[in-house]
Amino acid sequence: MPEPLFMAGTVLVPLAFGLVPGFLPPGSHPAFRWGLWLAVLGLTGWYGVAMTDAPESIRLLAWATIAVSATLSLIVLMAETGRPRQAG
Repeated sequence: MPEPLFMAGTVLVPLAFGLVPGFLPPGSHPAFRWGLWLAVLGLTGWYGVAMTDAPESIRLLAWATIAVSATLSLIVLMAETGRPRQAG
C-alpha cells in the first residue's frame, strides 16, 4: 500500500502547479511567481521520494499527470510574466 503522502500528493502536486499561475493576482511580481513555481517543483522532488514504494503503474500515471500539469503551468507562467507591464 502506498504511503499517505504519496496518495495525497497524487492530487495535491498537480493541483499546486495549476494554482501557481492561475490564482495569483495579475499584478504579482514575476520573481514571486517564478519563485513559487520553483518551490512547487522542489515539492515534486520531495514527493518523488514518497513514490518509491508505489507500484510502477501508479508511479507512471502520477509522473505523467505531474508532467502535463507542470508543462501547462510553465506555459501559462511564461505567457503571464512575458507580457509588457501596463503603466498605471
